[in-house]
Amino acid sequence: AFVTVARPRHPDVGEAQVSDQMTQRLRALAATATAGLLVPLVGAIPVGAAPSATAGDHYVSFGDSFVSGPGILPLRPGDCHRSLKNFPTLTSQEVETASFTDASCGAEELDHLWEAQGTNPPQLDALSADTSLVTFGTLGGNDIGLVQLATSCFTSDCTPDANDPYPGRIDALKPEILQGLADTKARAPQAEIYVVGYSHYIPPTSCQAVASITPDEAVYFQGLVDRLSGVLESAADEAGATFIDMNAIPGVTEHTVCAEPARQWVRALNTYGDGAPLHPSTCGMAAYAQQVTRGIQLARGQ
Repeated sequence: AFVTVARPRHPDVGEAQVSDQMTQRLRALAATATAGLLVPLVGAIPVGAAPSATAGDHYVSFGDSFVSGPGILPLRPGDCHRSLKNFPTLTSQEVETASFTDASCGAEELDHLWEAQGTNPPQLDALSADTSLVTFGTLGGNDIGLVQLATSCFTSDCTPDANDPYPGRIDALKPEILQGLADTKARAPQAEIYVVGYSHYIPPTSCQAVASITPDEAVYFQGLVDRLSGVLESAADEAGATFIDMNAIPGVTEHTVCAEPARQWVRALNTYGDGAPLHPSTCGMAAYAQQVTRGIQLARGQ
């Protein structure tokens, strides 16, 4: 079975003009994304004390920086920016795993399921015959340049024309996602696989935090994010995996980049010392972990 829930409606947020300070921060975002967030890490690191191997799941998480949690302290050693408060770590605590390996890494592309990312081994190498639980994603955003597109929306007009390449690029990811799911099953035949979609990051109107983005640009960008999640959901359905819909979290549209800082599940440019620009916050990771845990429990009839 896989989870499908109707997309929630968007809240209304008032328009505002971006400050010079915000503009300067945004111009630095591309450099941040291609430097601090995109450096690979050495192999996946198990978390916590080693309980009995006979009790609980043997859990492996795959994903990009929306999974690893850059800027959310404390971080594991290395350069993949894996937070000890990211949603896979929190999920591993909720489902009481016997072992947990976080194979996520900032700047991960689908090819890095099979290929090393710098010194970080292929993510599929974290699997073994006794792996019983896998969260697959979020994945695919770096393949289409999602953060770079968001940067262009801040710094210039990103409204698409008739030759917009992004929908086609997103749809073209499905065969590789399906192959990744097939290889996950082959390496871990006993594992339950949960494909995780992206969340709701920006409302359809502007606000102080993203005032240089027009309502049309906001709708366009979030529409692409939702399309990517739709491809992940479709692949999960075809592969017999369970899809975790982050847009189905109650109140998700109240926690976008336009929310009050303490209520933001994803940061805009100002991270307030928690998270990275255009990436989840500690609060967001906790909400996503609750949704993943709920999805696992529902699939198990709990």
